[in-house]
Amino acid sequence: MSAIGSTRNLTSQFIRYRNDAKRARGPEPYADDRATAKLLGAALGANSSDIEMGSSGIGASYAPSWVSRSEKMKTEMTVLKDRINKLKEYHSKALLVTFDSDNTASSHVDVITREVQATFKRLDADIRGMAQPEARDDDAHCGSAGVEVRA
Repeated sequence: MSAIGSTRNLTSQFIRYRNDAKRARGPEPYADDRATAKLLGAALGANSSDIEMGSSGIGASYAPSWVSRSEKMKTEMTVLKDRINKLKEYHSKALLVTFDSDNTASSHVDVITREVQATFKRLDADIRGMAQPEARDDDAHCGSAGVEVRA
């Protein structure tokens, strides 16, 4: 039995047009990142409409600012612990009895002590800053009821 009507296979022509369009558009530097974001969004339960529309759903799941600040403080604290361990090591070297006039360990102790003090002050300020709520731009001009207060 013969087919009713005629058909054409336009697949090769479509592929050629698609490749020409890709070449004309140029390379996409973040195409892999978008594809990865789409996959992560799908794996984390983003809506399928978000994936189809090109939005990866990752923007809605950004962590709050306090999370990033606390992670930054955690890394600074590990650096601080390493510096304190070095300080202990240099203190023990500085306390040893030496008969030469060149005592570099005491100068290292002074430098590392200043670094540790500065890091402690910076971490203390960061912790105190986390305790205070962040003021947004629109909150600075509005009262507690959301009404603009004029001075």
